[in-house]
Amino acid sequence: TGVAMFLGLEAEKPFKVCSTLKKILIKDTSITDRGAFQLIFWCMKLETLDFSNDSFLQQFLCRIGDSYLKFEHEFNLKQIFLPVSQPLLFHSVIKSLPQLEELSVWTSLRHVPDLKGSDLPGVHSLKLGGISHHTFFTESLAATGENLVSLKLETIYFDISIDEIGMSCPCLEELSIINARASLSKSIQPIKSFNKLKLVYLFLVQYTDTQYTALHYILRHSNVLESIQVTGTPYLTDSCINSILKMNPLTKLKRFIMSHPVGQDQPLMVPLTARSVTSLHK
Repeated sequence: TGVAMFLGLEAEKPFKVCSTLKKILIKDTSITDRGAFQLIFWCMKLETLDFSNDSFLQQFLCRIGDSYLKFEHEFNLKQIFLPVSQPLLFHSVIKSLPQLEELSVWTSLRHVPDLKGSDLPGVHSLKLGGISHHTFFTESLAATGENLVSLKLETIYFDISIDEIGMSCPCLEELSIINARASLSKSIQPIKSFNKLKLVYLFLVQYTDTQYTALHYILRHSNVLESIQVTGTPYLTDSCINSILKMNPLTKLKRFIMSHPVGQDQPLMVPLTARSVTSLHK
């Protein structure tokens, strides 16, 4: 195949490129799951494998999983996208990537399959999508939360407890939530959270609480916040902003964008006036 020729697999010994390549981008060209597997198998230092056409991704992941289950082969990749629904495949792929730093998961699994924090020691960026079960979410945070710097959630089918994220992810600097419902726990723990949070992006987010919402909580606790772009809520008023700024002056804030609230039963305009704009500029 083309990959075998590129790597020199049919020569007396593989070409030198096998021992030097760290990053491969595959664009506008065809590659099979076998070819992709040959790249990560023979290129011992390969950290990044990006491809524009992921039609072979499932077969590629199966090859990685089978290789670990049969021979306990490990690979050097630092990022992976896992659109999986089989617990064994999820487990075996993760176990085969001890250097993993960026993990993206799209799954309907109910639980994280037999994984502990020690299995994901280097993961600092986590993206979860299509998650239907809160148990998978909480177990993912339990396994990775201590080291997470970036957390991205998209199309989540249950209420996301913002304070739970704050307590589970003490090092978090970037939080992105798209197409989901944000809430607060019934009993919020009186501890500091979001001490390092710098960037917040909430798009198509509904806040399930009234009066004191997840957005209030983020603004109240994120004392080094630099940029926030969020879906608004009619419950964030001038008096709320004034109260929040007394507790957290937001001295690092450089960018604050708020869009219309989500939901037909809510007012079209966020009830903030120039008074809040002036307060935030001080």
